[in-house]
Amino acid sequence: MRRARLVNLRGGSSGAVLDPAAARVGPVADPGRPRPPSDPPTVGLYQPIRVTVAAAGAAETERLLRGYGVRLETRRGWGQVHFLVANPRGLAADEHPFATDLARRLRDRGLPVRAFTLR
Repeated sequence: MRRARLVNLRGGSSGAVLDPAAARVGPVADPGRPRPPSDPPTVGLYQPIRVTVAAAGAAETERLLRGYGVRLETRRGWGQVHFLVANPRGLAADEHPFATDLARRLRDRGLPVRAFTLR
């Protein structure tokens, strides 16, 4: 009799107790979920401001960011552009000299922002 294998998408197997062979099944990658970049930031970013926009708004977003005189790293993929903006002192949004202004200007210009975070 053949046993069914239950695979847990988070890794491992839900059916390992019932079928020892199922314990050897590795995690299943979710093809619809973007993976983080395999290479770490190279510009010495510490707690960066992260701005993600649709590719159509990348040039205008980069011009806006460069207007603040920031160091940044750009990554492209999946129809989006991710900007990692240096935050060398690790400031919170309410302490940061331009984070609130940047968010407002992105919105006012109607840029296709997918994410804006400051950790």
